[in-house]
Parts: sequence; C-alpha cells; structure tokens
Amino acid sequence: MLPQAEIRDVVARRRAHEYQLAVRGPPREAFKRYIAFEASLEGLVRARKKRMGVRHLKAAEGACINHIHNIYNRAVRQYRGDEALWLEWAEFARSKGNSRRLPSIFPRALQLLPTSEALWARAAAYQHDERKDPAAARTLLQRGLRVSGASRSLWLGLFRLELSFAMRLRARRVLLGVEGAGLGDEAAEAERAATAL
Repeated sequence: MLPQAEIRDVVARRRAHEYQLAVRGPPREAFKRYIAFEASLEGLVRARKKRMGVRHLKAAEGACINHIHNIYNRAVRQYRGDEALWLEWAEFARSKGNSRRLPSIFPRALQLLPTSEALWARAAAYQHDERKDPAAARTLLQRGLRVSGASRSLWLGLFRLELSFAMRLRARRVLLGVEGAGLGDEAAEAERAATAL
C-alpha cells in the first residue's frame, strides 16, 4: 500500500509528533496537528485502497482511526475542561461510524463538564437520532435541565423531542387506522409553534 520511503517518512513524522506530546504540558495545537496528520494518513490509505481496488484491507484504516481515538483520549486527559475538544472527538467518532466509542465519550464528558449545554444536547441527539432511543434522549435532556434549569436550548430540545414523539405516535395511529388519530386544537397549536422555531 505504501512504499518503503513513505513508510519511513510516516514513522519519522509520527515520532516528531510524539516528541511534541512528550513534553510537560503539551499545547492543544500539538494534539490538533497530530490528529490532522493521522486523519490525512487515513485518507491517503483509503484513497490508495480505492485506487488499487483492494477490498479487504480494513486493518490499516482501522489502525489509523484507533490511533486518532487514542490521541483524542490523551488530549482530553490533558485538557479535561475543553468542551470543544470533547465535541470534536464525539463528532469524529460519529463521522467514522464508531458506535462503540460514542457511548463512552459522552458520559465521561458530562461527568467532567456537567453544566455544558452543548454536550447534553449532543448526547441527547445521539441517543434520539442514531440509537433511536427517545426515552434515553428524554432522560439526558431532563438531567441536563436539572443541572442548568435556565437553559433555553435544552428546553427547546426537550420540546422538539416530545413533539416529534407525539407526531410519530400520530402517524402510527393514522397508519393503523385507530380512531381519534387527529390532533386536538392544543396539539395543532404546539405543532405550528414548533415549526416556527
């Protein structure tokens, strides 16, 4: 996949990045540069694999992705309070389809940053949209509201969740032909309000 000269170059660059992280209190930028390098390496391996028509070389791609996760893990251990770094890691895991990593990222992040509205909202969105578990999403939003009750974004998220759940129930009732499938005046008003948001 990679010629010997490129492998030597990759090893030398990885070593240089590791040296930058080995100092006491490495800067955030060193982690970000290392992650960017590994992401470009993973893209290169994927592009070469596609160009060469190789189908069964998931180990190389998986190794790059796991290495990036390890770098993120080291970064969040160093900078625990960096909300943007946690969200970036969660988005990377979601984009790569790492369904095993996301359930462990959000609890750790919320344990360290319990007042972060963005983390509560993203964790609830993950539960609702990707895991198709509205009960878990509702629980996360309610816990977030307990911690920061004045959060407008979490209240709106909970309202949208409840409204989408009611609309799904209504669609199911219409599909099944159950009587009383129509919405009442209050529910119709709530639907119009939600679309205005």
